[in-house]
Amino acid sequence: MKTDLSHIDLFLFDMDGTLVNTEPFHMLAMKNVLNAKGLPIDFSGQVEHFAGMTDYLVLKELYPDMDDHEINKIIEAKNHQLVEEFGKLSASHFKQYLAPGIVSFLENIKSLKKKMAVVSASEDIVVYATLKAFELIDYFEFWLGRNQTERTKPHPDPYLLAMHRMKKSPEVTAIFEDSVNGMKAAKDSGAQAILASPFVPQMGHKSFDVFSL
Repeated sequence: MKTDLSHIDLFLFDMDGTLVNTEPFHMLAMKNVLNAKGLPIDFSGQVEHFAGMTDYLVLKELYPDMDDHEINKIIEAKNHQLVEEFGKLSASHFKQYLAPGIVSFLENIKSLKKKMAVVSASEDIVVYATLKAFELIDYFEFWLGRNQTERTKPHPDPYLLAMHRMKKSPEVTAIFEDSVNGMKAAKDSGAQAILASPFVPQMGHKSFDVFSL
């Protein structure tokens, strides 16, 4: 049975784990940076636990005594490596990481002249590099990264800012999220919050084909 979204005027998407399966890239980049610093880590079995968390919160949980200066240095190095890795991959390689049905879904929204934006907890440089690399950036009016609001998810601030920019109310806004933190932010914004976790099927929808415009 399809979910009817014909009344929606603004579609807001989380990025990592919702539009694109970037978690393997993030985990590998973080693991490489930590290994280089003599801090070996095994993320096996922890992907779902850390899903939707910022790098800062992940590192703070792993290393409670690490100061903010060192954490920020690690995040910067990890993001730099992530952007480099995206630059090495071919277009055909990228396609296997896109959410099933997402391109046709975005095309349908675009054809109906409705608005779309990305709201991510990743840093701005990573959001831009990801959307560009996976050839998604042109579908969206704009994107918001971690650096554009003082508070990020699970607070609703980024979603409220996106709605404000587009002059749309929560009643005509739908938000697609794949994580607990993201869903809390979406629900607290007052918009229609939709669990769309295509890379963890038992948590949500397997494909964006289940949505009807």
